[in-house]
Formats: sequence, C-alpha cells, structure tokens
Amino acid sequence: MEAGKTKRLSRTRQKLDRVGVRKTLADLALKPRPSLGFVKLVEFEMADMSAEALILKYRDEFEPHVIEAARTRLNEYGIQTT
Repeated sequence: MEAGKTKRLSRTRQKLDRVGVRKTLADLALKPRPSLGFVKLVEFEMADMSAEALILKYRDEFEPHVIEAARTRLNEYGIQTT
C-alpha cells in the first residue's frame, strides 16, 4: 500500500459526505494542479475514471467553467475529449 493512501481516500470520502459529488468533482477539476489520483489514472490508462472525465460525461450537471477546466486538464495530458 502506498504511504498515506488510506488517509487521502478518507479525506475524499469526508468531502463527498460534506459537500456532495458534484462539488467534489468540480473542486478537483478546478485545482491549479492535478490530483495524484488523476496522474495515476492517466499513468494506468484509466483517465476515463477521473473526475475530469466524469464531468465531461455528465456535463449537464456542471457549470461551463468547470467543464472547460476538465477538458483543458485532460487535453494537457493528451486525453482526447469531445
């Protein structure tokens, strides 16, 4: 197990409980730097499971600036978006 992995996941779960899924996903996409989870998902060719990919999949649930941030992050990492 990676050091600190349980602690990070615990914090994410707490945030999900506190502010909900949409706000948690939006906050991840709007961060100036990608999360370690995002980087790992890209590394393992699983970017379709990232917060950014989920935002694009459910774009009707998010504000335009959040959608654009998600699209930009994915494009910066070579992930094609529609």
